Amino acid sequence: MAGCAGLMPGKGSKTTAGYHEDLSAWRPELPAVETPADTLALQPADLPDSLYQEVGSRLNYLLDTVAAFSRQANRYIEGYSIQIFTGDSRAEARERMMDFLRSFPDSEPKLTFEQPNYKVRIGRYYSRLEAYAFYREVRRVFPKAILVPVRIYL
Repeated sequence: MAGCAGLMPGKGSKTTAGYHEDLSAWRPELPAVETPADTLALQPADLPDSLYQEVGSRLNYLLDTVAAFSRQANRYIEGYSIQIFTGDSRAEARERMMDFLRSFPDSEPKLTFEQPNYKVRIGRYYSRLEAYAFYREVRRVFPKAILVPVRIYL
């Protein structure tokens, strides 16, 4: 006999069509601003309040979207790099790096350690098309080279 816990809300479904989050509690309150009497005459008084609420809700949605995008976009850019070696031997990784420097002295390979493997990667390219030109040259000398997606931190 086996027992299973019931599904937690939000964990059993892969669709997010019903997702809604109210962020109004985190929005800062703006101080009240006194307006002179002559500027009150410039505001249209014949528009219904529902129109003001609709514009306000759309504006808040757009501001939240822009804020989320700017927080995400400032950290990194998705790009590509050419990987010529991956393995668990640091000595072999350094040897491949030196072989690469002998073949392409103008480039700057980087040796990184992502547990449990050492990786030798070359370049930071913003598009796959940009990386492909140099990748074809590298493949002639290092046939096991691959293009890998990487995050280019700003």
